[in-house]
Amino acid sequence: MKIVIDNLIRSDRQSIALSIDREGQLIVRAPRWLPMNKVNAFVASKQRWIEKKQLMIAEQSAHRAQNEQFQDG
Repeated sequence: MKIVIDNLIRSDRQSIALSIDREGQLIVRAPRWLPMNKVNAFVASKQRWIEKKQLMIAEQSAHRAQNEQFQDG
């Protein structure tokens, strides 16, 4: 499965950072000077971690939705 970068943030930093937001979207922070092929290679090397975190968020969302109870007010 190919990983999709949902949000790429370039800045004056020295390293690459990955995070997964509440919706399960992948956010990549990378140095401005780093070529895109290096960013993609890094993301590919972290594929298992990304998929694990996205699955965990999806399961939490499903669990929350299942436990929500609506009452007339």
